Amino acid sequence: SGKLNSLSDKDLDYFNTLGINTVIDFRDDIEVAKDKTRFPTNREVKRVRTPIGDRSGNMQAQLKKQVRQADQDTFDSEKFVADVMRQFVDTFAYQYQPFLDLIAEEENAPLLYHCTAGKDRTGLGTALVLAMLGVEEEIIYGDFMMSNYYRNEQINKTLRKSSLVIKQRVVQPLVEVKESYIKTAFDAIDEKYGSMDNFLEKEYGYDAEKLDVIRKKYLMYN
Repeated sequence: SGKLNSLSDKDLDYFNTLGINTVIDFRDDIEVAKDKTRFPTNREVKRVRTPIGDRSGNMQAQLKKQVRQADQDTFDSEKFVADVMRQFVDTFAYQYQPFLDLIAEEENAPLLYHCTAGKDRTGLGTALVLAMLGVEEEIIYGDFMMSNYYRNEQINKTLRKSSLVIKQRVVQPLVEVKESYIKTAFDAIDEKYGSMDNFLEKEYGYDAEKLDVIRKKYLMYN
């Protein structure tokens, strides 16, 4: 999901019917302070913060500054986001460990996890979970791209608002997702670890035996 600060009372009532036991927040300190999460008041939800990237928010601020100061005629927004996704793998992969460990423990489910937009940090997190479950790469890419469908209203709203100060060619790749983003992350995994299975084992300790246990929890077999 994206940030949960704008949930209405009706939304919270629906939230409660889902029986969610755990909410994991990938956001940094600045994002958390700006948009406080709303939780149901009629049931206890386990709340866990596992920031992805710079916990303080300085990295996010620098990235935004880089976009604002860029030459709007030449700036390659798609490459910019793809490079950030690669950085998640090269520098911040270890930060997904607590999240994946929570996923692995069945008592934490049903579980909701989110950042601010719900497409990059959360998108990669979802891709890792699906990879742990043995989902084919092309299907993972397709799932990643669904953010454009579910976030269509928010994307258009952001484009209308930002077009007053930044060209659409710069903004659009930043608010949407492209297959190149998740593919860049997967390519970085292959380059650094040789395969997704090696990555899951070396980075997080999930060998074939542990993955089998997780798959038996979450997958249905005939």
